[in-house]
Amino acid sequence: MRWNTNKIMDTNTLFIAGQGLTAFMVAAFGLYFQHQQKRLQQNELLFKLYEKRSEAYIALAEFCSKVTSKGDAPLGDCFTLLRDGLKNEFLFGSEIRNLIEDFYKKGVDLRMYEVQLGPESSLSTDERVRISKKRSDLLLEIASSFKQNREKFKPYLNILIKSS
Repeated sequence: MRWNTNKIMDTNTLFIAGQGLTAFMVAAFGLYFQHQQKRLQQNELLFKLYEKRSEAYIALAEFCSKVTSKGDAPLGDCFTLLRDGLKNEFLFGSEIRNLIEDFYKKGVDLRMYEVQLGPESSLSTDERVRISKKRSDLLLEIASSFKQNREKFKPYLNILIKSS
């Protein structure tokens, strides 16, 4: 009985081709999964960055909200703004640091006006009117700053997730 070597060779060729195709598919799927893993890690980094940056925005928004509702800025609230707002200051440009420091100073000024207008004050009526006007203007400025603050934070909090 004679063996047909063409059939054996065809079978071997098919087997080798199948192995090559399998290796190619494994490599292609490996590259695809590696790409997906890299994209997932980039998105996780974006989310973590967003969380850290949003803490500063929330600290500023809470400060403005408290000051607006109380009509006063206790020093504890001012220090909380400074601590929480600048906790991750290196994730921002200098504009955000300056903004938070500016609102801290406004809070301290507002507190100073409150003390000057307090019951133990010996200010004349004209001085009280002048300081009351400054206090009112500062409160109005703080209360109307929500939209401007949001716009200043927007470039830092606007994240785009890549889908491909």
